[in-house]
Amino acid sequence: MTMRTTVRIDDDLLSDLKDVAKKEKISLTKAFNKVLDAGLRSKDAAPKRKRPFHQETFSMGRERFGCGEANRVAAQLEDEETERKMRLSK
Repeated sequence: MTMRTTVRIDDDLLSDLKDVAKKEKISLTKAFNKVLDAGLRSKDAAPKRKRPFHQETFSMGRERFGCGEANRVAAQLEDEETERKMRLSK
């Protein structure tokens, strides 16, 4: 079974992949699948993670205002910055 998807590839890798496809006279899709398959099956491929990832977290302190006030505070800060820039331009 095949699936269609979009993949973003670095320009230099795409160039190399096109060279493989041209050299082997196969489509870019077949070359991509061949190279990807070889990479995944390689003994040098990155080893699987032996332990689960753990992200250390830290307290950011007490909440100063509720989420509902966030837009009001952001607008006030933006207004203050606009006023400051206007004063500097005079």
